[in-house]
Amino acid sequence: VGVTEVRIYSGPDIVATHTEPHTSVVDLAHYRGLWREPSPLPPVDPPRTLEALGRSLADHEAAVAGGAR
Repeated sequence: VGVTEVRIYSGPDIVATHTEPHTSVVDLAHYRGLWREPSPLPPVDPPRTLEALGRSLADHEAAVAGGAR
């Protein structure tokens, strides 16, 4: 910790330098390697109709009317 900067070392190597020595700095890059990055999910096209979800509008109308289909 210096007057105008903070240096963070890993052994003899400087791994980070901050120019604000008396503040708290959170840099997400510092956390890389501590845990595995999540895999991106494959793109999914959402169903566009009730029928694609396994229901028809008539099924919902029957449920609201108190009947079952």
